[in-house]
Amino acid sequence: MRIRYMTWILGATVAVSAGSQALAPQALAQRPRPLVRKERRAELEEAYRARTEQVLRTQLNLTDDQVVKLRDVTGKLSGRRRDLGRRERDTRAALRLEVARGKDADQSHVSKLMNDAQDLAKQRLELQEEERKEVSKFLSPVQQAKYFGLQSKIRKRAQELEREQEQGKGKGQEETPSE
Repeated sequence: MRIRYMTWILGATVAVSAGSQALAPQALAQRPRPLVRKERRAELEEAYRARTEQVLRTQLNLTDDQVVKLRDVTGKLSGRRRDLGRRERDTRAALRLEVARGKDADQSHVSKLMNDAQDLAKQRLELQEEERKEVSKFLSPVQQAKYFGLQSKIRKRAQELEREQEQGKGKGQEETPSE
């Protein structure tokens, strides 16, 4: 599952960087093969990082020094961002399952999950604020605006792809094992 997600993100990055609405649906609609080998994971992640860096360098007109600093900041925060994303997905999935039980849903469990989701949203905002403070040390305000705008576009498209994948599985498509 994570490999498929990374492949879709790479496609989203390419589509966003192209700046063409006509290209975006083609690039993002291409589904990766159901099973991507574990040895390809590092290759895909590196391709994603390299392409994202290239897009950022071009779109933000970054110097080599800024690229290095931005790489350091994103590297420092990536583990926390990944963990937070995983916890958010798990919480949303658990909430969907519990609510789907209808009248048999455990009200206290739903309440706890909703509180958890709210707490995670607060943590997401705190992480974004930390990142904003860090990048403000070496990016101009215009570069920051462009950087966070690109991030938002990529994140939004990734969420759309995740929803499409979840809806597809609900319609009888078989689930592929996550790696």
